[in-house]
Amino acid sequence: MTVELSHPAGLLRQSDYAPLAIGTGSRLLFLAGQTATSPDGIVEADDLAGQVYGALRYVVIGVRGGGGEAKDIARLTCYIPDWRLDKWDAVLDGVARHRSPRG
Repeated sequence: MTVELSHPAGLLRQSDYAPLAIGTGSRLLFLAGQTATSPDGIVEADDLAGQVYGALRYVVIGVRGGGGEAKDIARLTCYIPDWRLDKWDAVLDGVARHRSPRG
């Protein structure tokens, strides 16, 4: 499945995401929720940034296992228990770690 990202006229144009994703092709992959837990059942991080990083890492591994790549992900839902706004910086840190060349 190919995902085409689009910026329709009349919507805010941002550089870091596209507001519209159009999937074409004959494959659709659904991946169950992932955590920062290794295949051996070892929790790899006890801080929120590390948990976000690890979960994203396993999402990409799962998508690749289905024949896709991270760029093919059209939707991602995150669940953060006991959510509070003061956790946002840690979430962004985990995402940034995953997006870095070393991540």
